Amino acid sequence: MPEMAVKVDFIGPGGLEPGTTVIQVDLTPGATIRDLLRRLVEIYGNTARKKLLQLDGVTPYVEFIVKGKIVSPDHPLEAGDEVLILPPIFGG
Repeated sequence: MPEMAVKVDFIGPGGLEPGTTVIQVDLTPGATIRDLLRRLVEIYGNTARKKLLQLDGVTPYVEFIVKGKIVSPDHPLEAGDEVLILPPIFGG
């Protein structure tokens, strides 16, 4: 089945690859944010799991922004989408 490419941009310190905050990920057409998360864990293993998911290994720890809007894990992606991954913000 043909794949579609989406751009993933990590906002804040560090991405999943050392020295890189923007990557391209190929997904199956019709994929969702949840599918993107699964793919990132397949590619980057525990690094992705620790940075993106809560301890249950399923619930996202981060927010996702597509086309300027915060979206849910069930949001469908389109070829060429840019997904911004926003880590939780802690203050003091």
